This record gives sequence, C-alpha cells and structure tokens, in this order.
Amino acid sequence: MTDKNQAEAEVAAAGNLVPEAFIDRTYERYQSLPLAVRFAILIMSLGGISASIIYIFGLTYYVGLPAIFDISYYFFLMAMFMPMVYLLMPAYKKEVTAGIFSYAPAILFFVLAMFLTTKGRALNYQTWIPPNEWQMWLSVAMFLLVLEAGRRVGGTIFLCIVIFFGLYPVFAEYMPGIMWGPPMTVARTLAFNVYSSDALLGIVTRVVGETLIGYLILAALLVATGAADFFLKIALALMGTARGGPAKVAVIASGFFGSLSGSILATWSAPVQSLFQA
Repeated sequence: MTDKNQAEAEVAAAGNLVPEAFIDRTYERYQSLPLAVRFAILIMSLGGISASIIYIFGLTYYVGLPAIFDISYYFFLMAMFMPMVYLLMPAYKKEVTAGIFSYAPAILFFVLAMFLTTKGRALNYQTWIPPNEWQMWLSVAMFLLVLEAGRRVGGTIFLCIVIFFGLYPVFAEYMPGIMWGPPMTVARTLAFNVYSSDALLGIVTRVVGETLIGYLILAALLVATGAADFFLKIALALMGTARGGPAKVAVIASGFFGSLSGSILATWSAPVQSLFQA
C-alpha cells in the first residue's frame, strides 16, 4: 500500500469515528440537487456578490443611477443567500436530499425577501410599526421562516432561545424587577423583529453586509488562487519539524494572511480552508 493510499485509509477510518449527527452533509446535499437548482444557487451567489460590490463601492454613482437603499440591499442579500440554508440543511434527520420541506421555504423566502427589496423606500420613509394587516402577515411569514432557518443551523435549543427573546416584549410586563418592560402586542413585536433596524436589519446584518462579506470574498480568492496553500507550505517548511510545530505554523501562516487582508475573519478562514482541503 502506497503512502497516499494509507493516508486515505487513515482519514476514512477517522471519519468513521465521528458520530453521524456531527457529520457535515452539506456538500453531499448540494451534489444531490438537480442541475437546474445548482445552477440557480451559483447565479444567486454571483448576484449577492455583485450586489455587495456595487453597494460597498457605490458604483451606482458612476453610472448615474440613484444610490441603493440599505434596507433594499440587506433584503436582497437575504433573498440571494438564505434559500441555500433550506436547500443545504436538512429539515429533519432522515431528509437525505432536498424535498418539499426544503424547496417550499426556500422559494417562499426568496419571493418575500425580493418583495421587501422593492419596498426599501417605503421602509425608509414610512413607518411599518405598528403594521397594517398585510404587513403583519408578511412579518409573521418572515419571522417563522427565519426561525426555521435558525433551527436547521443551530438546533432546537438555539430556536427556543431566539423565540424567547424575540417574543419577550409580549410578556415583559409580567416579568419581575429589572426584567419588566412595557407591554407590546404580538403584531407590533413581530413587525419590529422584521422591519426594524434593531432586529433582523440590525448591527449583525449590517456588519455582514457591509464589512465581513468583502473579507470572506478575499479569503475565498486566496484559496481559489492557491495563495493560501502557498503561505501554508512556507510556514510548514519553516516550523513544521520544530517542537510545537503546529502552533508555530498556525501563527506564521496567520501572520502572512494578516499582512495581506487585515481581517481577522479572512486570516482565520483561508488557512483553515486550506488545511481541510489538504
């Protein structure tokens, strides 16, 4: 048996030790999707990346188009990327490939998020809190879809925590001491969670849409062009055989990436992706 075959056998044996619940099946689910759906995912990814470049660099100014409303931009990013959660993460344990419980929320979220993308001006200059009847039902649908996405990614415990704090204003008036809060209706609470800049459109969405996405693209480019593997090999050649080699390699490789990107996230993600690919 060659060294390569032996290494592959060892990796396969180590993989068998990982509990089934902790094995990432995302790539397998992606490969199992129909070609048209995979093509749509690639187009949506390209659309999200293009929108982020246009928004961050203000390219609409150079072609004489009005600036993009930040709310429209955030909902457009959600429309491009959130459906992938439903398609790539199983709705239940035995769902091996995407079925109706994956396609239905993906399509519904895409349609609703694109509709809200067109309402950026109204959300900026009008108040949707408290909502009217159709705005309320729209917020209910968006809230439930986001909860479902959170359940698939974070599990049931994470879902319960989000529900508790998401609906906290509804029963805050019954809480004791410093946990007390003014009463708020369910409709107003759900509308606040979806349309407010302090909830779904809050600081996390803004940081991801305006800062982190650029560094994530940079990290992906480093991996795709081979720069990540090049810096990792330099670090391995310098410190791979020394005592405490893995730690020293990680520090040196992170230093190389940090000198290029200036981003903590990109500095971490690019070497990690290279290690996993190796």
